[in-house]
Amino acid sequence: KGKGWRRGKDHGKKNDQKEYAAGRMRYLWEISRVLCKNQVENDSKQILNSQNGDDKDKNQFVVPQVASFYTKTMKGIGKKGQIRLDAESIKRALCKNCNVVLIPGVNCSLRTARARDKHIVQHCNSCNSFKRFGTHTERRQWKLDRVASTSTTNFKSDSVANSKRRHSLLNSTEHPIDKTQKRKKI
Repeated sequence: KGKGWRRGKDHGKKNDQKEYAAGRMRYLWEISRVLCKNQVENDSKQILNSQNGDDKDKNQFVVPQVASFYTKTMKGIGKKGQIRLDAESIKRALCKNCNVVLIPGVNCSLRTARARDKHIVQHCNSCNSFKRFGTHTERRQWKLDRVASTSTTNFKSDSVANSKRRHSLLNSTEHPIDKTQKRKKI
């Protein structure tokens, strides 16, 4: 056989690297979530123990630092491998400032606001930063409708319809935009 059937020596290497990086990111995300959940459980146990007079846990501030280190490492791996984080499940659950996994009611607070537009404000209690998320249901529905219509669109029929419209505009006697008409204010 000739050399034509061979691929380059890096064939498949990029996909393997991305899969490996994605696996590492998933693992780091799960660890940081578990650490934050355990911290919440330990805090509630500490409150009960402090009422009884026992105060044994000295390294209570180490767990959030380790969890934030894992999430920071996860974000770095994603940037290096050009892997996007899921906006709904991961990006909204992280604090952009201190990289802590945000658990509503425990280390962050949620509220709705109408100051500019209807949105949700997520406030991190550890670093006092906040994030805003829009709740544009009409826009989201419009995007979903647009994606659905483009996936089922027949491009040949669109091009035929556009060419017929162009042809009718060229053959018509009046100009499509009459400059003497007043423009409507929006």
